[in-house]
Amino acid sequence: MEIKINDYRTYIGGNKANHTLLAPKIHEIIEKTLLDCEARLLDLYTENGSHHNHCSGRSGVDARVVIFLNGTFKGAPAENIVIAEAQPIFGIENTFTTFLSPLKSEKCTRILVENGLPVAEWNEDTYEFNILFDLFNNMDNVNAKLSIFAEIIKAFNEQVWIVKKRQFSWLLTNNKDKLIKTFSDSIAKSRESLIKNDIDRLSRLENDIRTYKTNLKTLYDQANQKRRIIETEQKYNGNIGKTISDDLNLMLSNKKIKDVFIKGNKATVYTYPLFIHNGSATYYGGNYRIEIDMHNSNIRFFGDNPRSSYWTDHDPHPHVNGNTGEACLGNISATIAELCSQFQLYPLSLMCIDFLESVNTSDAAGKHVVEWDLVDKEGKITKKKDLEYCSDCGYKHIALHTVYNGIEWDDDNNDNAHGTEKHQVCEECRDNYYYYNDEIEAYVANED
Repeated sequence: MEIKINDYRTYIGGNKANHTLLAPKIHEIIEKTLLDCEARLLDLYTENGSHHNHCSGRSGVDARVVIFLNGTFKGAPAENIVIAEAQPIFGIENTFTTFLSPLKSEKCTRILVENGLPVAEWNEDTYEFNILFDLFNNMDNVNAKLSIFAEIIKAFNEQVWIVKKRQFSWLLTNNKDKLIKTFSDSIAKSRESLIKNDIDRLSRLENDIRTYKTNLKTLYDQANQKRRIIETEQKYNGNIGKTISDDLNLMLSNKKIKDVFIKGNKATVYTYPLFIHNGSATYYGGNYRIEIDMHNSNIRFFGDNPRSSYWTDHDPHPHVNGNTGEACLGNISATIAELCSQFQLYPLSLMCIDFLESVNTSDAAGKHVVEWDLVDKEGKITKKKDLEYCSDCGYKHIALHTVYNGIEWDDDNNDNAHGTEKHQVCEECRDNYYYYNDEIEAYVANED
């Protein structure tokens, strides 16, 4: 989300110098607190305590949220709310006694404090959020004012955006039928286009049968195949809602899946902590978010335990690029594409989880699994040991072994042999390129 702190109509804090000081702090509060806002752009302006009718926000895929400091909506009562003595706002002491009156429309959500005083109001129709007093009128006690602003934005996030987001949660929604209908309608619309294409193709094939009699056998076979596909697709489309509902319920019954969010043609799977298995070793991967686009088979992985690995310094998994969430899926790519085309959510989610719980240490990315924390047989997570580079292969390893490049003797009788050019290598390099010498009781480089 792009955030803009504007100096129109007036500066925050009353002048340009104060505005320059406060703008980045306000920007940071919004960025860290308004976590569930689904908008591409957020603009903040400071009003002069007047009523306005800007209607400058917008909803939809290109949503814009506008925050007005010290403003209220046109049509709100003209009389200000004046209290005899300043009261704590969200438990924070202040000196404010005058507040603009809210619009009090059914389409508005008011932010109230301890004594029931409205301090802000959100208009769902115009996507505008008014803070109903001149919070940054000057720089007196500015830290307390910034704390009040943070609490207002936090309440805005909880009372508006989390409530909006909750409607898409299969776990928390009160209207699963509506959620399923929206999701299945989106899928059905896409599949109807595919069915129409198949029907058009069938028509052309039947025309070819009449035109090219020499190829009748081949054309009849193709036509019959398309008829079966159409029948199967139409039968599936009629039961798509129940099929998806059954899959979602199966997913929530899986002990590794915390919740599933479905919106449009995308499904987002939230997992409980997953563990990466590599032979006898187990590593802590963390909680993952798996974003699945059913129409283009695009799957992205994000986690809360990123590490410096092969791709970036914040990879969620050895085989996942931390910048994009894209994974090197290897030979399961074709199966994933097939499951997406068949809209089989449950087996698709299990395959994605299996991918996250495994690692291929034979490739360059998989070797970096040692960057994650080890898990012992009792399930205890131990922080990874300091890793060292193998002088031969260049990869980091938990344990290295001493080897020598050659042997030399102290006298002409070949007594008192000892190794030369000592260095440290990993176990794999040691076993592949060195042999155990009984004379010096150590590993020495192979002669070839």
